[in-house]
Amino acid sequence: MYIGRQFAGQCFRDCMRKVREVVTVDADGYGDFPVQGFSSAVWVTEAAYEYLVINED
Repeated sequence: MYIGRQFAGQCFRDCMRKVREVVTVDADGYGDFPVQGFSSAVWVTEAAYEYLVINED
């Protein structure tokens, strides 16, 4: 998914904690943000992740 070159090199995490992988945005501003089937994910920067974790499972 394209999110913009201003995010190049930044890491994102799913604050719902359903997807455990960290996504790093490439130099062109694209990242592969997976979502499990029949589910949802809320991707935030790693800096925001510690404050926004929703699912403590």
